[in-house]
Amino acid sequence: GTISQWGTLDNGVLTANRVVITAESNGLAGAVGFGSDNDNHHHDGLGLGVVGSSDDDQIELDNNEKLIMTFDGIVTDAEFGLASLGGHFTPGATQDAFAHWVAYKGTVAVASDDVKQSTDDDNATTNSFKVDVEFDRIEFTTVANVNSNFSVQYMNVDYKIDDSFNYVSIDSQGLESDVATVTFD
Repeated sequence: GTISQWGTLDNGVLTANRVVITAESNGLAGAVGFGSDNDNHHHDGLGLGVVGSSDDDQIELDNNEKLIMTFDGIVTDAEFGLASLGGHFTPGATQDAFAHWVAYKGTVAVASDDVKQSTDDDNATTNSFKVDVEFDRIEFTTVANVNSNFSVQYMNVDYKIDDSFNYVSIDSQGLESDVATVTFD
């Protein structure tokens, strides 16, 4: 994969179709980083991270790095894929590392969870999760006992559709009905 498949990276901000991706390091504006190593069976995988302490393409505990995705509409359903989940993210590891995410609708947290390595497929260093509540922003951080890191490999999102239209039906005699409105939400 390439950064251009995500969107356009300009001055550390990644702009893609209907989403702006930003980064923070120690609470200050940072820059989005990208790892293009195509070996996803390694702790240095493929995906988005934060330019910062030691890995410019991962979200690290050191420097309190955060990757933030702000969508231009309400997302109703999403799947996010994570990569670079090395040995620290193994269930039972002493580092006790988690890829942590929080989804927001406006300023209200509506869902959150912690992700470890996958245990049910052939690639332990990747995993994915779904968000099935409405949200318009999601933030990714690392939680661990020592510096640990991961990257966001992909996202698939569906947006809420609010649309309506008016119509008039005409029968075979040419008679018209009253105006009716159909609303999708």
